[in-house]
Amino acid sequence: MSNFQLLRALSFIIICVTALLRADAAVRVDTLLTMSDGVRINVVYFRPQSTQPPAGYPALVLVHGFAGSKNDYASSLAPVYADSGYFSLAYTVRGQGLDNPAYASEGEFEWFTGNRELADCREIIEWVRSRADVNRERVGIEGASQGGLTSWGAALARMPIRCAVPIIGVPYYSSILCPNKTENYFFLGALYVAKLTGKVRMAPPLGDTLYNFLAADQYESALNHVRRYDPASLAAVQVPVFMQMAWQDDLFTGREFYRGFQELTVPKKLFVWPGPHALPSGDLGLKRIELTLRFYRKWLKDDNSETIMARDSAVLLTDPATSIVHHFREDQISAFVPKSAGSADIISLYCTPDGHLSPVPAATGTNFSRLYLQNISNDALTFQSAPFSSPTVILGAGASLMVNSTGRIYQANVLLYDYDSAALTTAPITRGAYEVRLAAGESPARRNVSYDLSPQYYTIQPGHRLVASVKFGIPGFPTARPSDEFGQVAYGPQETATDTLFVGGEFSSRVDLYLAPNNGVVSVPASKSDQDVFIIGGHMVVRGESIRLRAMHGGAIDVVDIQGRLLFSRNMADGESAIETGQLPAGVYFVRHRSNGKTCSDRFIVME
Repeated sequence: MSNFQLLRALSFIIICVTALLRADAAVRVDTLLTMSDGVRINVVYFRPQSTQPPAGYPALVLVHGFAGSKNDYASSLAPVYADSGYFSLAYTVRGQGLDNPAYASEGEFEWFTGNRELADCREIIEWVRSRADVNRERVGIEGASQGGLTSWGAALARMPIRCAVPIIGVPYYSSILCPNKTENYFFLGALYVAKLTGKVRMAPPLGDTLYNFLAADQYESALNHVRRYDPASLAAVQVPVFMQMAWQDDLFTGREFYRGFQELTVPKKLFVWPGPHALPSGDLGLKRIELTLRFYRKWLKDDNSETIMARDSAVLLTDPATSIVHHFREDQISAFVPKSAGSADIISLYCTPDGHLSPVPAATGTNFSRLYLQNISNDALTFQSAPFSSPTVILGAGASLMVNSTGRIYQANVLLYDYDSAALTTAPITRGAYEVRLAAGESPARRNVSYDLSPQYYTIQPGHRLVASVKFGIPGFPTARPSDEFGQVAYGPQETATDTLFVGGEFSSRVDLYLAPNNGVVSVPASKSDQDVFIIGGHMVVRGESIRLRAMHGGAIDVVDIQGRLLFSRNMADGESAIETGQLPAGVYFVRHRSNGKTCSDRFIVME
């Protein structure tokens, strides 16, 4: 499940690794595989050119996002994985890839973890395992968005995989589709576009039943329809998992991925970066790839020296305010569960009649009214705090609002921003939405609406202000989402109404900030697993060590980083040369041997 440009966002990766994608790096084969029901699935696989291990290559099955195709991985990471020694196969999910006949698969798409879709995944995994050049006991699965959900489905169904890397996806469908009685704008938009443009050939359960429920705003029917796909928990998973998520994801918030991580009882790791429903770019994007390659080394290449699964750095949370990746122990994840009202580690900031957020409620009250026009309005009420005097680390936030409306369906949405008054910049922190739906015969009346916003690790810096934006709805599809919206947006209410927020006096409308323990960074020092470890030419070394390279057939040896930049090159006619790691940043490096003008990266020996 993703927007239609999700894995196209891998373009930054393509730029980063273009220098690594040589024509002779891996053998590419495009073909069709016929499933047990006769439907043909479009696949592409890359076979490494490095020397085949005695038991066969470890393998990866790669699954794209909603309305994408096998080409999303084929044009980005699949050849990189093959160049790293993995037999890599990407396939187009049935009923998708319709933008290009060369990538399309037959059949109809029912659901992200539907029985038929998971049967396809199992049959493709078994096809990979049946190959003579693949180690049948060392097959992993990876996917983003829809592909992340497929990865979870494969793990929950106990398919013959060794590990799973689900990216921006957790299969709690009822939670993401209908949180707090709202309907998810991103999900509805993707579903509507897919149906109306024919980007996905959808089976009736998705393209008719659910589509019609949502189009008619039949909230309870839609919720019940998707609940049947929810897993009871993720505790049934029996293989190692590396969860990779985004803070301001349009679909999957910390509410879902924290819960999923806690339920897992297997070796596990979680990496979270700032941003929407997409992969990270820049340094965080490279870090994600490096960590993923190390995860595969541990579980698909049986490298027992790999320390990526150290329990003191099982959770990696990026602070969007500082871009620092903080490391946490596995058992510390409980600290990130939203706290109950009245807890000692909560700062309450009250909305005041003059537009401030104050630690003290205003003595007199007032109300603010806004006309919400269905699918048109985007008005907001804004409240701003005084500058913070010291760094304040939050793990999330909550809202408690006194509201009323002339309509039977209305919303009370809160968006929190970090405002730097010196730089005049604003950054999104977290948000939440709540929709009031009056029952038949129920009279409109003032009511308190209280709920948690999406969990978020964030440091508000000294001198910065917190800005709370209160909205009663946003323009609906097909209108483009406003630029001031972010994260898990609620689809606009299906009624035009005048909505009212009451503040001050007897009305304690407020925002609660959930503080980190002792209002400080609760992470532990990073273990060497993420600070001082290098992968060079297939061997693990730590900072300060050196490795010696010897070419078997003369020629030259190059060392390049994951961006394809040449860091080291030496003619090896003299037999050996050393690389000192102390001068290199931690990361993944490729060793290439060149002989007679041809690159043959398998012809080298690495000696410690």
